[in-house]
Amino acid sequence: RAGNLKMRAALLLCLVCVASAVPVHERNVAFRYANTFGNHMVLQQAPAKANIWGFGTPGAPVKVESTAGGMASTTVDEHGIWQVQLDPVVATSTPVNITATSGQEGADLLDVLYGDVWFCSGQSNMQFTVATAFNATEEIRDANNFPEIRLFSAALVASLTPLTELQSVMQEWSVASNTSVGGPAWKYFSATCWFFGKETYKKRRYPIGLIDSDWGGTRDEAWSSPEALKVCNASIPSPTEGDLDSALRYVQPDQLGAVQAGPDPNTASVLWNAMVVPFLRTSIKGAVWYQGEANCGAKADTYKCTFPAMIDNWRTNWYLASKAQTSLNFPFGFVQLAAWNDAKNATCGDSACPVGVVRWGQTANYNHVPNIKMNNTFMAVAVDLGDPSSPEGDVHPRYKQQVGARLALAGQAIAYEQAVYWTGPLAQSASLATDSVTVVFCNEGAQGIQVKHGVGFEILQNGHWIETPVIQHQKNSVTVAAGANTTAVRYNFYQAACMPEVGIEMCAIYALEEGLPAPPFVLSL
Repeated sequence: RAGNLKMRAALLLCLVCVASAVPVHERNVAFRYANTFGNHMVLQQAPAKANIWGFGTPGAPVKVESTAGGMASTTVDEHGIWQVQLDPVVATSTPVNITATSGQEGADLLDVLYGDVWFCSGQSNMQFTVATAFNATEEIRDANNFPEIRLFSAALVASLTPLTELQSVMQEWSVASNTSVGGPAWKYFSATCWFFGKETYKKRRYPIGLIDSDWGGTRDEAWSSPEALKVCNASIPSPTEGDLDSALRYVQPDQLGAVQAGPDPNTASVLWNAMVVPFLRTSIKGAVWYQGEANCGAKADTYKCTFPAMIDNWRTNWYLASKAQTSLNFPFGFVQLAAWNDAKNATCGDSACPVGVVRWGQTANYNHVPNIKMNNTFMAVAVDLGDPSSPEGDVHPRYKQQVGARLALAGQAIAYEQAVYWTGPLAQSASLATDSVTVVFCNEGAQGIQVKHGVGFEILQNGHWIETPVIQHQKNSVTVAAGANTTAVRYNFYQAACMPEVGIEMCAIYALEEGLPAPPFVLSL
């Protein structure tokens, strides 16, 4: 393991020092911080050290001082890059100023807070802004009450080679306010990221930094490094007519003006190169992710490998580039896909069912997280938060407050190790009787499960998936009708599960007291 990390460290050193155009040391660049830094930012609190880095003249000395009491010095390397680590600082609401000097040149970072930094990424449902969510006016006004939450948004850029820093910034570090949270639709600020951060702040009561880096209509392979894709022998399929993975299916017209010239964003690794690599030196608490719709077409079944591989690879590279100041096992949260595009509320039967496949693949086909392939992960189930009448398209539900709240609740359990209920009922086992199948749940909640209706179950009988009704339930079990030669049972394995045309929170199975839905599952008999 140690030898592996050393080899990867050498590779990563090359990766983070390569720019897509002119090398830094060939430019006439003044002494400065990298453009992921700025006034009003949040730096990761103790026990991590904050990584501070930027550009200057190769060979020049650099000294960085903080009003929090830390000082560090270094020399600009041959690539024109300098990097230091400041002593750990516990979370504080007292503003800190940081000054970097090199000879007669200097640069300041003002009004810096220490707290937890979260990296938010994915496709259009992460890019979906507060301005387009439900209760937007009230939520945007309320943002003025959270000045200790700070926000940063990367611009939409794709690159065939790794970038040292961002090619462009959508929103520089800003104090949360009605202006910074309520920016233009599809530009800033991410609704899921904001509501996750806001709810997390309410629980932690110290500064939270939110970095938003996402692009609508993109597959997870675009956000994965070549090394991660090799784990799954993965490539991005060419779009065909009717595929759900066409980027235009998820990109709004007014997004296109923000896109920088470059390769197709659904080219393998181009968003990893341009919108993840520039942040790898940054010390972070963790990441949250909302993506998967664009993978619901060709090769949907590869998601069970590419998604866990991406998470593992992000963790390794962040750990190495941050010089061990970001945990090798940092918490990673994600949203399990909501319902869309099926007004009939029909089960999949024997059809390919790519949405069900990707939802299941989001757990590496384990039905729940954390699991052996996805350790230290947490999930917000959103299958019951469909929005067929969304003016942004039914693939873009406006119920982002609920998504953010569920994600933050799960984060309290996994990232902050709090004793809170967050999973919803989890299918544990299934057994076959003469004419029925009984599914037993664990983590069913304080008062057991609630069955709102009998829709959503299928059995695999004689090699065919058949919809089947609920015939009875107990505090921790559900029994559905079955027949001879039944070999498996599954739940909510279809696109518009949970009757979104009726309303939200209309799945069949919930924790009665806590109101959280059971995630989709597949169990063999």
